[in-house]
Amino acid sequence: VISIQHRRWFSMVCRFCQVVLLLAAGVARATTETLYYPVEGTLLLRDRSPLETTEVILNGGEYRTFTKVDGSFIFHAVKPGVYLLDVLSVEHFFSQVKLNLPKTPSSPIQCLEYRYPGDAKRTADYPLRLVSPSKKQYFDQRESVGLHTLFRNPMLLMVGATGLLVFVLPKLMENMDPDEVKKMQEQMGAAQDPASFMKHIFGMNDDDDEDDSAKTTTTQKKPPRLLVLRPPPAAAAAVEGWTASEAAVAGVSQGESQGESGT
Repeated sequence: VISIQHRRWFSMVCRFCQVVLLLAAGVARATTETLYYPVEGTLLLRDRSPLETTEVILNGGEYRTFTKVDGSFIFHAVKPGVYLLDVLSVEHFFSQVKLNLPKTPSSPIQCLEYRYPGDAKRTADYPLRLVSPSKKQYFDQRESVGLHTLFRNPMLLMVGATGLLVFVLPKLMENMDPDEVKKMQEQMGAAQDPASFMKHIFGMNDDDDEDDSAKTTTTQKKPPRLLVLRPPPAAAAAVEGWTASEAAVAGVSQGESQGESGT
C-alpha cells in the first residue's frame, strides 16, 4: 500500500512536469509566431498650415491608411520586410521613403528618404516626419503683356519689317544711279511674270531665246537620198548586147547624171 507521503511526492512531480511542458509549448509558440510592427509618422506643410486628409500607402497599396487632423498616420500589424511608403497627395509633394522592418525586434527600423526621382539617398529618423517641399502646379502662369511679348510675335515683326522697307527704300533710291534704278524696276516688273522671273534667276535673256530659235530653224533635217540599185556594166552589156568599152562609158555617164540630179 502506497503511503500518503509518496502520493504527495508523486502529485508534485506530475505538476512540475506539466509546468515544464506548458513553458516549452509557450516558447515554441512564441518562436513560431510572426512578428508585426506598427509603422507611423507625420506629414507637415512648410507654412505649418493644417493638411487635409491624405492617403498613405505601402508597396503600391498593400497597406493603406489615412492621416489624422494633426497629419499623423499609422499602419498596424505590418510584417517584417522592405516597403516603399508613398503619400497620395493631390496638392503637395512629399518624399518617398524606403522602410526596412527587421525580423528581430531588437534591431532598429531603417529608413531611406528620396525627395524626388533621381535624388540621392538620405537616411531618415523613425518615426517618420515628412515635410512638403512645394505645392503642385498643374497649369502654367499666364505671361503679362509687355515689350518682350510683342517682339516675340512673328506677325508684328513682319509688319515692322514691311513698314521699315516702305520708309527706307525711297531714301535709298534717291541716292542711287538712274541706270541702277531702271534696272531694278525692270527686275521688279519681271518678277510679276513667272516665266520671266525664272529666266532672270537662271541668267537667261530674250536674246538667248532668239538664238535658240534660229538654231532650231537652221538645223532642220535634210530629205533622205534615194539609192537606186543598178546591175554592173558587164551584166547590162550582156543583156543589151553592148561591148565592154560601151558598157563602161554608159556606167560613167549614168553616175555623173545621178550626181548632178542629187546636188
